[in-house]
Formats: sequence, structure tokens, C-alpha cells
Amino acid sequence: MLICGFGCAALGELVPQIVPVAKYIGAAYVLYLAYKTLIRKTGSGTADASRPLTCGNGLLLQFLNVKILMLGVTFYSGYILPYGFHPGRIVAFALVMALCAGTGNLIWATLGSLLFPLYKKYAQAINTVMALLLVWCAWKIVKT
Repeated sequence: MLICGFGCAALGELVPQIVPVAKYIGAAYVLYLAYKTLIRKTGSGTADASRPLTCGNGLLLQFLNVKILMLGVTFYSGYILPYGFHPGRIVAFALVMALCAGTGNLIWATLGSLLFPLYKKYAQAINTVMALLLVWCAWKIVKT
């Protein structure tokens, strides 16, 4: 989040016209995620246990995760940078985002394992609701 924040801020200072464009690119990516969620098919729920992910690979994945990077770019360009470049805001927002993302991942993993039988039964309805919520998020990003 710090890299996204300071990278967006530097780019916004160099090319101020990029900030509104980044917001629309981020919203378009959220719409793409909504589409992928809507067409998603329910899997068996079993992961490939032959090659488990190591801690180092998981940490590297967090820095290469396009969804997280787009989330950071979208939020910084939509909610932080329009009010000016303030390093303190960027750091504070990065800490809040990291805390929220970590907490969200723990909740998602825990509830996901507990609720998977229910999800398998109502997968299409749940995916439709999730896709509609993502469309709403994209709309809110564009309208700010």
C-alpha cells in the first residue's frame, strides 16, 4: 500500500491528469472482477496438496497480487490524492488498508471454510449478489 500510495502520488504530481484516469481504470477492473464472479463455477473445494504454498511464496504473492495493487491505486486515486499530496495521509491510509486487508483475509478464510457447504448449495445466487455488490463499488468509485 505504501508503494501504491507514494507511486500514485508521484505520478499524480508529474502528470495530474492521470489521477481521474486511474480511478476509471480501477472501476473498470472492479467491473471485470464482478463479471468473473458472476460466471464463476463452484469447484470441488479441494486444493492441490502436492505442492503447498510456502510462507515466502505467500509473502511474494501479496506484492504481486494485481487485485491488491489495483485496489491501492483505485483508492489512492479516488479518495486520497484528489485532496492533495500529504505523506502522512498516505502512510496512515496504507496502515489502515494493511490492517483491514489482513483482518479481511482471516475472516474470509475462516468463514469460507465453515460456510463452503452452504455456498455449494446456493453458489449462483451468492455469486450474483457478490457481483452486484462489486458493480455498486465500481459505481461509487466513479461517482466520488
